[in-house]
Amino acid sequence: MSARETASGQPLPMVVLIPTHGRPTLLERTVDSVLACAPPADRTVRLIVVENGGRLGAEALLAGKAGTWLRPEYRYHERPNKSEALNSVLGELGDCLIVFFDDDIRVVPDILVHYAQAAGSDHAGIFFGGGVKIDYEVPPPEWLVKYLPTSAKGWHPPPDPAAGITPRMAFLGFNWAAFSSDLLDVGGFDNRFGPGGLTGGTGQERGMQIALREAGVRSRYVHDAVVWHYVPQSRCNPKWALGRSYRHGITLGHELAVAPGQAVFAGVPRDLLAQAMQLGGRVLRAWLRGGPEARFARTSELVEVLGRIRGLRERGQHGLAGIEST
Repeated sequence: MSARETASGQPLPMVVLIPTHGRPTLLERTVDSVLACAPPADRTVRLIVVENGGRLGAEALLAGKAGTWLRPEYRYHERPNKSEALNSVLGELGDCLIVFFDDDIRVVPDILVHYAQAAGSDHAGIFFGGGVKIDYEVPPPEWLVKYLPTSAKGWHPPPDPAAGITPRMAFLGFNWAAFSSDLLDVGGFDNRFGPGGLTGGTGQERGMQIALREAGVRSRYVHDAVVWHYVPQSRCNPKWALGRSYRHGITLGHELAVAPGQAVFAGVPRDLLAQAMQLGGRVLRAWLRGGPEARFARTSELVEVLGRIRGLRERGQHGLAGIEST
């Protein structure tokens, strides 16, 4: 028996946890796809939806979904903060495997089986993540796709290290799984990041995976655990993508280490400020001489650096460090 198995060798229960805020139509699509899943044969499963920032229809929606093998449970967190909403549920779950979905995805029918098989009878020391495909409301311009974040263009490599799967990779936050004991050991989710966060930065799940990694928890890619992420037109156009680059830059700024003795101004390395000025010149030239793609690409580079500068200045004493992002 592995040192990480329970004394009885029995698999831990599974909890599917879905945070939501103000998207009942998409939430219903997500919940229906989970309820249509095949149940794992080796463990019990719970489905918990935690609404945050207002009672906006989730409770009534779930009340009408009680006739399947899986009965949805409702929780409410008053503040509009996704990380806090997740943390508000973590403490009540006991020892379990938590599968994290968002309210704008649909899942393949065997996804819970795939996560259960990956976890086996382990109960700590590893987290899991699967692939992502995209349901576009309206496909974006072809040139824009390569600049979009993975959440808006998809990610589903083969289960082969040569395909770019690395031990330090962070899985997307709407399709991953971890053991409750590991999550609690590192202090839960950071409420500075993600929807409703205090910094405006993205990626509370990425931050959690960094913390898990630093605590010695390893990762495993589960190729067949696939979700389809709904991406409306408003979240795959150039303006949105630039805002996303800026928010991502804020997160990177909170993680960026400043070397001892490095020249700084107002807490920001001078070479980063010089990079921003240089990129500003490139943006000007692109808008004078370039086409739509060149203008977007140069502007995206600039706003990410500006986001890093903001993140550095507001970070305070505690940063994060070192994990790749899908």
